[in-house]
Order: sequence, then structure tokens, then C-alpha cells
Amino acid sequence: MRSPTSERDDARRRFLDVTNVSDVWYWEQDKDLRFTYTSDNLEKTSHLTPAMLTGKTRAEILGGDGAAEEAADWDELERKIAAREPFRDFTYLVPGGDGQRDTWIRTSGAPFYDRDGQFAGYRGIGADVTELVEAMKRAQAANRSKSQFLANMSHEIRTPLNGVLGMAELLESHIEDPEKFRMIQTIRRSGESLLNIINDLLDMSKIEAGRMELENAPFRIDEILRRLEDVHQLRAEEKGLSFEVMLGSGCAQPRMGDGHRVQQILHNLLSNAIKFTETGDVVLTVLARKDQPVKITIEDTGIGMTPEQIEQVFEDFVQADSSISRRFGGTGLGMPIVRKMVTMMDGQIDVDSTPGEGTHITVTLPLPMTANQINEPRQKASAPQSFEGHSILVADDNQTNRDLMAAMLQAMGADYKLVNDGVEAVQAARDGKFDLILMDISMPRKDGMAALAEIRAEENAANSGEQVPIVAVTAHAMAHQIADYVVAGFDSHLSKPFSREDLAQILSVMLQSEKE
Repeated sequence: MRSPTSERDDARRRFLDVTNVSDVWYWEQDKDLRFTYTSDNLEKTSHLTPAMLTGKTRAEILGGDGAAEEAADWDELERKIAAREPFRDFTYLVPGGDGQRDTWIRTSGAPFYDRDGQFAGYRGIGADVTELVEAMKRAQAANRSKSQFLANMSHEIRTPLNGVLGMAELLESHIEDPEKFRMIQTIRRSGESLLNIINDLLDMSKIEAGRMELENAPFRIDEILRRLEDVHQLRAEEKGLSFEVMLGSGCAQPRMGDGHRVQQILHNLLSNAIKFTETGDVVLTVLARKDQPVKITIEDTGIGMTPEQIEQVFEDFVQADSSISRRFGGTGLGMPIVRKMVTMMDGQIDVDSTPGEGTHITVTLPLPMTANQINEPRQKASAPQSFEGHSILVADDNQTNRDLMAAMLQAMGADYKLVNDGVEAVQAARDGKFDLILMDISMPRKDGMAALAEIRAEENAANSGEQVPIVAVTAHAMAHQIADYVVAGFDSHLSKPFSREDLAQILSVMLQSEKE
């Protein structure tokens, strides 16, 4: 029979053997929470030494370092210790000092008691996670850089697109020859396709960054389907396809959810179905029975997919086959965006497809019925196209955009003045009286935000109680950027590229507000 001493020695050896090959170290604190023990592998697995810890509390180790104190939720740790509760995966920063690098520690611990049941301290494990934390910081920085790149790319592409789409729209009203009119329409459709690609990239970026938020408001599925039918019927007819929308009962009953994103999901699915179908038909069926999830099916007689291609089609920037990209075009983002949005809604998407025969897609979305009334936006009536007697200041550093704005405003009968940047805009506002200012954001010498602030400051100093409406007209059109314009004091915004109708709508609203 082995003695208790021998068993203790064996247990100690086992403990030391495990410690020596482990990436974590073991520690112990007394009842005053001072470190009394650290395992021998502390120095081998971290940039710490026993001398840095022994006899000290964690607070003394930090030495009042503000950055270290702010880097962790110390209040929560202290609450658990005061309650004699175990804690897990608490991560904190240990300042290096004396030229040593800072160290990030992740630790877990539990209280222990003496033979009399009195609290004796805490025991636990620790690990150096500095490389992991730094890798996370690099990844976050890279993600911020990517988001900034996408925002910049959006701006740089939207700016020339504004000229392309705007001038094409103006040309349409002057072209009588059918063949030339068809050419202008091709230019517009091509520009709109490029704009859709940009929007897909921005949506994917928002989803990956966790910045896409879903609304929860009442909407009607049948109204969404009517809008989609109007858009896709024309595209189907151009390809000689039969396109049918079938509504089950309950589609007119308001549902709670994000109607805009539901419409986007269906739009992407229908766009794909029509794009990849050369002959035959595309059928959209919606079942919205009471107290059941909404079931949406889209069937086509298109090229179909193999099981392997179905798996690939949901991967970012990937299409089912490289030949598909060459033949049909596209970024390969439509289906990944659909899948991620469906997942965000706690829904499900299933694909059944046979090469050469077609594809059957089923989307199930938990959109509960509601008795809430829908706050219907008033139908956007056609804006008046004449603004005679109104004086408008336009500030934009891009010559094409100034030419486009001049052509549109001239066609609407408005008086206007064009300036190149924020400095000239401030001076023009100071020298003349305008009913409205259309202000670009990114301009040399003085940007639109700074020009707005200066104009408002001069208006406030004049103490007249009058303020000219100022609209941000910009290719910086991401949601958080638009929110920044509102906070800065712009009365509204107009995103590039814009149509003549878009401009007429904003003029109508702003100039009517000015009258009131």
C-alpha cells in the first residue's frame, strides 16, 4: 500500500509534467489576492517573469496604467471575486515597462478554501494571447481599410456615372430617330448595371462588417410583388420568356419585417432566374398563410446547376462555372447577399437544380402577420418641371456635373449660378440671394461640410432669422455618410447619380418648404 506522501509526490510530478508541455501556466493568489505561485513555464510561454507577479495584486502589476485599466472590464471581474465566483477568459493588458513590450493575458480562475471552509484565495490558469490580440487588431484595421476603400470607390465611380446617366437621360428627350434612341437607352442600362454592381459591393461590405441592420415595420408582400413584376416583366419580354407571378392567400395582410430587404432578396433571385434562362418561363409563387412563415418559390427553365455548383453559388465573388461569368457577366455577389440576408432574417433557402433543365429555389421567411397599420408613403407624384423665378446656387468641382446640373436646371426654367468649390460657394452666398444651394461634398480648398458651416455661421451672425436651404449633392452616398450630412445641418441630400426627376423632386420639396 502506497503512503500518502508517495501519492502526493506522484500527483506533483504529473502536475509538473503537464505544466512543462502546456501553453498555459498555473497561478495562485492568497486571500488578499496577491500572487503566491506561478508555474515554472511562465517565462517560456510569455514575456512575464515570476518577479513581475509574485507578491503583487493585479492592480499593482498594472501600476495605474490608464490604457491597461480601460482595456478590460475590471468592474465585472471585481464583482465576481467579491461574490467568490469563478471567472473565465478574462483578458487584460500588462504594461511592459523598461523597454519591454506590452503583454495581453487571458486568465480563468476559481476560489479555493482552507480545511475550515475559510476563503483562502484564487487559483487558475493564464495564457499569453498578445499575438492573437495583435492579429485581431490587424484584421480590424484591414477591415476598416477595406470599408474606406469601398466608400472611396463608390464615390469615384458614382461621380462619372452621374454624368453618363444624366446626359443620356437629357439626350433621350432630343432624339427622334428610333435607332439612336435605342443606343441612348443602351448607355443608360449599362450605367445602371454598373450602379447595381457598386450597390452589391457596398451591401456585402456592410454585411461582413456587421453594420447592416434590419428594420421591423409592417409591409405588404403583394405590393412588393407588384413592383417587382413591373420591373422584371419587361426584362423577360425582351428575352422572349414567359414570366408569371402567382399570389396565394394572405399576401395582402401586413407582415412585420424589413420589406426593403425582402424586395432585394426577391429582386436578386428573379434577376438570376431571367439572366440564366434563354427559353421557357420563370414563375414566382408566394404562399403567405396565417400563422405560418412566408414561402417563396422561384422556378425557371434555365441552364441549371450541379450539386457542386449549387454549393459554389453561395460563395462570395464565385459563380457556378467560370464560363458563366464570361457568358452572362456579373460579380457573383447576388446569391451570397441573398443567403446572408435570409440568414439575418432567421429564414431558410433551398436550391434544387438539374443541369440543362432549370432551377427551383425555395425561400422561407418568418414574417409574422400584424394588425398594425402601414404608414404608407404618399405616392410620389410627378414633380413640377418648371421652376421659373427661383435662383439656385450649384457648387461642384466636377465640370461634367456642373454641365449636367446646368442643363437640367435650364430645362426646368430656373435661374442658376455655378461655382467650383466651397470657397466660391461661401462668397456667392455672401454676395447674392439664393432660394436654394446644391452643394457637393468633396471639393478642393473648402469641402461642402466646411462651406455649410461657414454659411450658417454668417446667417446666424446676421440675426435675420433666415436660412437658405442647402442640399448635399454627393457621390458619398453610404447610409452613415448621409446621416453625417443631416447631423451637420444639411436640409436634405441628393445622391449621385441622379435623374432629372430626382432633381425636380428635391427642388419641389425644398422650394415649397422655403415658401412655407
